[in-house]
Amino acid sequence: MILATLRAIHARLQALRITLKALRTRQIVIPATLKELRAILRAINARLRALCVTLIALRARQIVIPATLKELRAILRAIYARLRALCVTLKALRARQIVIPATLKELRATLRAINARQKAGRTGIFIYSGKYVAVQASIGLLHIPVKPPSDSDFKTARHSGRKAAAFSNPKLAIDSDTITPVVNDGFWKWRIDANDPLR
Repeated sequence: MILATLRAIHARLQALRITLKALRTRQIVIPATLKELRAILRAINARLRALCVTLIALRARQIVIPATLKELRAILRAIYARLRALCVTLKALRARQIVIPATLKELRATLRAINARQKAGRTGIFIYSGKYVAVQASIGLLHIPVKPPSDSDFKTARHSGRKAAAFSNPKLAIDSDTITPVVNDGFWKWRIDANDPLR
């Protein structure tokens, strides 16, 4: 039973990895589901740590007793349930064509950045080459920009109209007037105007 559960967990993790890689290439983020995903990942991590501690204790004693097996089985069931919930979340994200960060470290950094920008006010998160860059937005509330497949590239800009350096290179920056915010399913996406010479 335990071996079958472990195999099921491994299969789900493999499927999750493939899904995350496929989603990551589309470079889209929505914070509402990130909070839920973060909680699920933390719970899975806690369960896996507990499982490791149990397995280390078993190996040190070189004994397996029914009480410990029962506890181990409960942990594995909880992990399996969390993975199923995570798969449901990922399917919902994929149906809405939304991408989430592939690693927990990147996810935490993104959430911290979003939280900081919300406190700061008129600021948004911009995706450039798969990285998240803070930029001044022309709207008061924080919105997450969505990169449409038709656009070839994005660059950072400030609302004041001054050119902002993209990764410390002023030549890669563009004026914010050439970027247009467009509402899409309740979120904002950024579109570079066709007359932008740097597009």
